[in-house]
Amino acid sequence: MHGEVPSFYPTVAWLVIFTILVGCSDDTSNPQTMANTPKAHSTALKTPPAIVDTEDTKAAGRDLAFDQQKGNCLACHQIDGGDAPGNIAPPLVGMKLRYPNRAKLRAQIWDAAVANPETIMPPFGRNRILTEKEIDQVVAFIWSK
Repeated sequence: MHGEVPSFYPTVAWLVIFTILVGCSDDTSNPQTMANTPKAHSTALKTPPAIVDTEDTKAAGRDLAFDQQKGNCLACHQIDGGDAPGNIAPPLVGMKLRYPNRAKLRAQIWDAAVANPETIMPPFGRNRILTEKEIDQVVAFIWSK
């Protein structure tokens, strides 16, 4: 038993090597490579926005979240006040309890694949589906739920 290598060691070794190689990539000409760098994600993890959560800000966020051409959150999520919600993603309720750190909610909307590479949620920030201001407005709305 002392001379045998556990069966999962080769897998772990390959994962470590892959992580090192990906982390060492300096291909700044490739948007896909750059999108996965810490610099790109620093925008997603920024401190909460300077905008104040007014009713107007939340209303703008609601409009974006319900807009099929922009946020389209209702395609997958149930949100109070939305018509014909989807059911393939969690309902957006109790968001301050689920995301006490507002920056993590923003990061999830900016690019959910960072926390869950298998997600089907679109990367709204990374793919520039929403502007930074629009993401902040959607966060204000969703966080109020």
